[in-house]
Amino acid sequence: MKIILAIFMMAIIAIVAGCIVKPQDTPVPDYSGPTVTDYLTDGYQETTIKKVESFIDSKLQVPTYLPPSYEIQEVYYKHQPESSPPVTSIYLLISDQPVEWKGSQFCCRLVIYIGWDRATLGLKMPWAEFIEAAGGRLEEEGDEYVLWKASYGNKVDSTVKLYASREFSRDELIKIAASIPSYEKHESRNEETHTET
Repeated sequence: MKIILAIFMMAIIAIVAGCIVKPQDTPVPDYSGPTVTDYLTDGYQETTIKKVESFIDSKLQVPTYLPPSYEIQEVYYKHQPESSPPVTSIYLLISDQPVEWKGSQFCCRLVIYIGWDRATLGLKMPWAEFIEAAGGRLEEEGDEYVLWKASYGNKVDSTVKLYASREFSRDELIKIAASIPSYEKHESRNEETHTET
C-alpha cells in the first residue's frame, strides 16, 4: 500500500513540477494582422498536451488542421475537483509566432478553450448560426468570431470554444473547427427509432 501511495505522490509531483507560471511580460515585435487578446485567470498552469492527456485520462481534442506556419504555442489547464461534477478547463494558444504577454493578458492569433463538465451549452444557442461542416454554432461577439462545439463522452461531456478576431478568415476558422475530433454520444438500444409493424 505504501509503495502504491509513493508512486501516486511521485506522479502528482511530476505533473505539478512540469507546470510553470508564465513570465509576466514577453513582448513580440511586429504582431500585426488578426489577433485575439484575452486574460488567463488565476489558477491556470502551463503544461503540455501529453501531460494534460495523462491528467484527464483521455485524448485531447486538438485540431488536425491549422493554417500554414500556425501551431499550438502554449497550453494551460486548471482542474477544479471541488466542483460538482469536477471541471477541467484547458486553453490552447495558437499562432504563427510566440504568444505576446503583458501580465496575465495574452495576444495570439487563435484560442481554443476546452472545458470538461456536463454543461455542453455550445449547441443550445438558437441565435447563433449553425455551421454543419464544423458541427457547431458560430456567433459574432464584438470584434471576434466565437465557434462553439459540444461533445459527449462516456464519463464526461466537453464544450469546445474557438475564438479569433473577425479579421481572421471565417472559412479558416470553420476548417479548423471541423478538424477537431468529437467524442460520440453512445445511444442506448432503447433510444433507437423502431420500425412500424
